[in-house]
Amino acid sequence: MRTRAGFNLESALAKRLKNYRTLAQVIYILYILSFFNGITALIGVVMAYVLRSNVPDEEKVLRDQFTWQIRTFWLAFVLGVFALLMFFTIFLPIILVIIIIVWMIYRIIKGWIALSNNQRLYKD
Repeated sequence: MRTRAGFNLESALAKRLKNYRTLAQVIYILYILSFFNGITALIGVVMAYVLRSNVPDEEKVLRDQFTWQIRTFWLAFVLGVFALLMFFTIFLPIILVIIIIVWMIYRIIKGWIALSNNQRLYKD
């Protein structure tokens, strides 16, 4: 559909959605980098919240991606705080940190694959 000025609304929407997909991939990269510095996950979750609120409601795949990324951050954060609180025991924090890292890697890979295949992560 073209407007009077010759602006193609469909191609503009497609370009915007492609930008959202690219930014979803950037968030996964920020999460991976957080294994080395920690702060990039915070940047990624803020981006996910902002982007999710701007994605059109009918774009369920992208909304799922940002929801998945937000939930990944918060669960990893809560488990990390729990591991920190258990610091005084010897093995539990080590085991918990390993579980958190494996779980985050799983969610990053699963989410990225779903994003690449344009698949939803959550069912209605």
